[in-house]
Amino acid sequence: MKAPIDAVNFGGGTPTSLSPAQMKAVLTELKNSFSIADGAEISVETSATGLSDEMIEELISGGVNRLSVGIQTFDDDARKLLGRRGSGEFAASRVAAAIKAGIRNTSVDLIYNYPAETDKQLLNDLETISRLDVAGISLYSLVLHEKTPLYRRLDEKEKAEMLNMRREKELFDMIFDKLEPRGYK
Repeated sequence: MKAPIDAVNFGGGTPTSLSPAQMKAVLTELKNSFSIADGAEISVETSATGLSDEMIEELISGGVNRLSVGIQTFDDDARKLLGRRGSGEFAASRVAAAIKAGIRNTSVDLIYNYPAETDKQLLNDLETISRLDVAGISLYSLVLHEKTPLYRRLDEKEKAEMLNMRREKELFDMIFDKLEPRGYK
């Protein structure tokens, strides 16, 4: 007999791009094929648009107890720049819906140091994160890759500004200064 599995992570993309019925089939087969320990962490990476009410219901009934939501930002203009679907308000509402439905261990990804990001945009993102009371935050300074659409849209000045390490550190420090008093470490 093999030891029970105590953690399962569906990620490396957006598993919730499956339909709710397909997700149900995957989670059912997981339980039928493996010995899953009581209290095992079953985690799914998702986007806000992948969190329909029906999908949240299937995730919970399938035993999912942790979500990692690739928000990147709640700012509408920045979401468009970064190729995120849906408004920031919609994204926040889907995170709130997942938490309210019972997936309390929900974290979000936050990208900072994107082209022309203002202090106000970052502070608004941090306020939204605090208001949602997410379980965790993964922080990423945007790294440009040459063959991406965003890289091709930026002019040389915008690209150079993103390499300003002082500015990146200012943003990083702002994140910690604003979130630590709210209980984030």
